Amino acid sequence: MKNTYVPRFFDTNQIDGVWEYVKAIDWSEPWLAGLLVFHVTTFLLIVGLRRYTNFQGILFLCLLGLAFASEQLNVLGAKHWRTFSRDQYFDSFGLFISVVYAGPILFNCFIITVSNKL
Repeated sequence: MKNTYVPRFFDTNQIDGVWEYVKAIDWSEPWLAGLLVFHVTTFLLIVGLRRYTNFQGILFLCLLGLAFASEQLNVLGAKHWRTFSRDQYFDSFGLFISVVYAGPILFNCFIITVSNKL
């Protein structure tokens, strides 16, 4: 049986806002669900272990390293998206990787910096 699924390509010129872009993503894909679980787990670790400053410092540096690698991950994702995704999300401007990957990571880094004050 031949796969007749036609991938969707997102035109970044037609996006009106971040929320519309996030709603257009097919969140039923397993790798996106895994990414969402990663972000939520990281957030819960940050909040739950906010009194452990050594852990927070190491996690902060690891998260910044992951955010720093987002451009290379976007290039790899654009090159090999057919092996793990049904749709091509990885545009040359890096909108998807910024909104779905690096944005939540940087938000978690921000939570680390302010959680020590609580």
